[in-house]
Amino acid sequence: MRIADLIEQLFTGKTASTGFQWNADSEGINLFLPRDEFAALEQSKGDHCTLTQYAHLKMLEEQGLAERLPNGFIIASELAVQLDD
Repeated sequence: MRIADLIEQLFTGKTASTGFQWNADSEGINLFLPRDEFAALEQSKGDHCTLTQYAHLKMLEEQGLAERLPNGFIIASELAVQLDD
């Protein structure tokens, strides 16, 4: 995080992105972002943490372990339990 971001947080109360939001349902784990943030990631724009998460999720997608959603990914329950921390 840049120092300018820290100063902005002090004055505005706005917090930095913490990465993908998630929820679990009967199909698996859904990892998602607002559409505009997800679109920015596809153009390699975003904070380091979220870009790293995006890269890992793209690798899982390429391996057939995750499926793409319009603004995120889903990892099937039976595959999610096999993943390491």
